[in-house]
Amino acid sequence: FSLEKPTDEDAAKAERDVLRSILLRESYLERLRNVVRTIAKKFKPEVADVLDLLRSASLDVVESIEAWRKLKDDANATFVWNGINYLLKMPSDLDYLSEYVAVQKWMGFPLTRNPFCIPYAMD
Repeated sequence: FSLEKPTDEDAAKAERDVLRSILLRESYLERLRNVVRTIAKKFKPEVADVLDLLRSASLDVVESIEAWRKLKDDANATFVWNGINYLLKMPSDLDYLSEYVAVQKWMGFPLTRNPFCIPYAMD
């Protein structure tokens, strides 16, 4: 490990990494919204593919924010994106999927407050 203090360049890179991971996750959220709009009563495999990408992107966001916080030496630093604490935004991003019976049935567990698409929601 290094004893050198982080530079402004390090901080800028860490912030860019967070922004890059957020933008990728947001693109998957938009892609998911577009795919689920086409679902009638039958589940589409594209939904599972996008949910898998979204799960990975969500983890990348959390990890990049954690690295950014570490660099700032502030474990409680808030990363604000479009005026919102992004980590507080994430849990509700998939709540709307509860309206799609085909998705709920295929998943087998609720996606409300479940940004990682796992059987155990945050609450």
